[in-house]
Amino acid sequence: MKFSREKTKSIYLADTRLDNLFISEYMPIASGDHLKVYIYGQMCAEHELEISDKIIASQLGISEEKIDEAWEFWESAGAVRKLVNERGETVIDFLNLKEMFYGDNASGEREDGPGGCEDTESVMEDKAVSEMYEKVESALGRSLSGQELQEIAGWISDTGASPAVILAAVRYSLERKKDSIRYIGKIVESWTKSGLVTEEDVNDYLSDNDRRHGRYRDVMNLLGLSRNPTRFETDMMDRWFDDYGFSMEKIREACAKTTGISNPNFNYIDKIVRAWKEEAAEAGTDVNEKTPVTMTVLNRYYDYLREKAEKEAEDRLREVYSKIPEIKKIDDEISSIGVRLSKALALRESKEDSKAMRAKMDTLREDRAYLLAENDFDIDYTEIRYACPKCSDTGINEMGGRCQCMQRRIREAEVWQKENGLEN
Repeated sequence: MKFSREKTKSIYLADTRLDNLFISEYMPIASGDHLKVYIYGQMCAEHELEISDKIIASQLGISEEKIDEAWEFWESAGAVRKLVNERGETVIDFLNLKEMFYGDNASGEREDGPGGCEDTESVMEDKAVSEMYEKVESALGRSLSGQELQEIAGWISDTGASPAVILAAVRYSLERKKDSIRYIGKIVESWTKSGLVTEEDVNDYLSDNDRRHGRYRDVMNLLGLSRNPTRFETDMMDRWFDDYGFSMEKIREACAKTTGISNPNFNYIDKIVRAWKEEAAEAGTDVNEKTPVTMTVLNRYYDYLREKAEKEAEDRLREVYSKIPEIKKIDDEISSIGVRLSKALALRESKEDSKAMRAKMDTLREDRAYLLAENDFDIDYTEIRYACPKCSDTGINEMGGRCQCMQRRIREAEVWQKENGLEN
């Protein structure tokens, strides 16, 4: 048994079907011209009509260029497919939207739909993802549309976002009175690029951000600035805290040094912070360690120790000269021979002469030591007696590093600067 129905003789007496799915998912993203072209084309497709773009343009009151743009839009949205037949003619194939979204082949055989890709439906079948959708709808207080479901599935398949990150992004956005899927998607993309996978990752990330922005606000307030920091300024502050390792307490101390300056600025503080970092590196201490003296004061104290040791040695030498005049003559002769020896070496004179001069100097030194001992003086009585023989009161050892005497000198310098009224 066969069945038949009388065909309507005029297409204008027939009906053109539009899926509710099209109305709910596609109409919101299309312009008026796009909709006119789609609906008119749908009418032609249902009745298998061949109509040129010129006729469609005339019927709809738009240009042929607008028609081409419309078909490009609908193809990119996944509602139609542009084909070329054996005669080289363009054919607009209207896709079955219900089949594409919810059909048996939806998991991998359909082409891209609006905001989706080939494997987004398979993503939606995952149990963890399904549970995530339920929690997202609960958080939003409404059901997700088909387009929103596809867009969220696209986040997972395209960016690798985890359900935990998506759910956290929804809650984060709602706390800021934002419920747009587009806005939430930007958050998800940013977090995923930052390597966030779990809810714990997100919490740590947000805690770090809160702490970071809190520090920004503190520094701006300390400088009396009511505006938001610039990118240059936040980069500078991040360097102080993250690269140099300074604490907020130490940065507050740096900001306090701007008191009395007419125009306190970040460059001024940066110079202070850099100087502190260099001082800590030289001293081998932590940048946040409270030091009683600065490196400037410490170096001045080393200078003081050297000058003091040299002056005391000169005083002892004069004492010896006054009591043992012969030693003055010996020292003068040693000095004279030293000058001649230097000239001989520079002029590459006879090695025998140089050897004789060295022997003479050794004899003179022995005589000098004998005279000192005979007169109850230590052999090294006239030599410079540094507080630290290893570094000669320079603070620098033979390897070019800080001498181990530094900590002791710091404690001494603290007392010395107070006694001399020096600023730290």
